[in-house]
Amino acid sequence: MKWLKSYWLPLSVLALLLMVDVIFPASHALFPLALIMWFEFIAFSLVCFTGLYSCTLTGNDRLRVRYLQGRALRMMDVVPFTWYQRLVVAFVMLLAGWKLTGLVYVFTVAIGLVIKDELKALRE
Repeated sequence: MKWLKSYWLPLSVLALLLMVDVIFPASHALFPLALIMWFEFIAFSLVCFTGLYSCTLTGNDRLRVRYLQGRALRMMDVVPFTWYQRLVVAFVMLLAGWKLTGLVYVFTVAIGLVIKDELKALRE
């Protein structure tokens, strides 16, 4: 019940946007949610690629790249959902017809679960 009390507003807005998008497909009511999902995917991709790139660097250059990774991780933390809540959002997007966005978001969540230990070490 505590979860429902803290997330009643986002869930009701999501349900309203989903109903509008299903009833009026030309309205693109879920576009802001899709934009947030793509932004999170881009930030996550930036963290992964800079992590691979930082392995080739030494000294001060590596510290600057790690600082960039930390900033991208802080941007990803703006949306405070856990992995299963993100999968529910992706499933809703798949049902609403935003198939590419939903699949990319599922991919992002899956890769995040695979490398969660590395991400946790980077945040500390």
